[in-house]
Amino acid sequence: MDNIQLGPNYFCLRLLCPEIAPAYQPGQFVMLRAWAGYDPLLPRPFAIHQTWQRQDQEQQGIDILYQVVGRGTRLMAGLKPGDQIYLVGPLGKGFIIPEGLQSAFLVGGGMGIAPLLALAHKIIRDSRPSPKLSLLLGGKGKEDLLRVKEFIELKVSVHLATEDGSVGHKGLVTEMLPTIIPRQRPQVIYASGPEAMLKKIAHEASYYEIPCQVSLERLMACGIGACLSCVTKTRLAQPPEGLSPDGVSPTPFQYQRVCLDGPVFEAQEVIWNNGAE
Repeated sequence: MDNIQLGPNYFCLRLLCPEIAPAYQPGQFVMLRAWAGYDPLLPRPFAIHQTWQRQDQEQQGIDILYQVVGRGTRLMAGLKPGDQIYLVGPLGKGFIIPEGLQSAFLVGGGMGIAPLLALAHKIIRDSRPSPKLSLLLGGKGKEDLLRVKEFIELKVSVHLATEDGSVGHKGLVTEMLPTIIPRQRPQVIYASGPEAMLKKIAHEASYYEIPCQVSLERLMACGIGACLSCVTKTRLAQPPEGLSPDGVSPTPFQYQRVCLDGPVFEAQEVIWNNGAE
């Protein structure tokens, strides 16, 4: 195990876990507990950032990208090589890559970058000919834009936005979409980050009739669908007779568990803002 500091309050936790790494699909996550005792009481969900393998020793593992924001992550920042942690995964459903993919946008906000690097690797590895990928990444400032170099090395076109204007577009990453989407017309959009950002991306994707997959963030207690603490509202695929939307009646919905039915959903399935349209 290694715990690499990437910047102020940002770390990459490298874990040896040969049982999890081979089964992982981009977008899946793990439930992690890196402390003794009962404070914090529950494990935390973390997106798997990427997998790795040391060919000389035939060792496999995963990387967890995290930001120190509370007691749990402060304890994680103190982990040292040789420490053991509680880990369950890979969990949930990841991103779906359509056959014959030729172009895609990867849109990340802050720590939403975590699952997108592995996704870019998989798209490039599995798609022929190599598709055109664009990363749209936003953060509060320059220090919040992580892993940019790794995307550039993959020959991904990178577009950056910062709220303080220190790098790239000054403002939110979603503000770049109305300009870039008509010019490049991706086949699919993959997005990960704060829910307000995802809602805006879903709206833009719907306007341009582009399929969009979003990775939702939720607090979780178990990660396996038992506690029902991470549910979200989604549209019913086939509403019962008499419940079809008519412009007046509320949209027929169902509750789905982000940990089990997600965390990746089709953007148009999600009912945003607790049901507000």
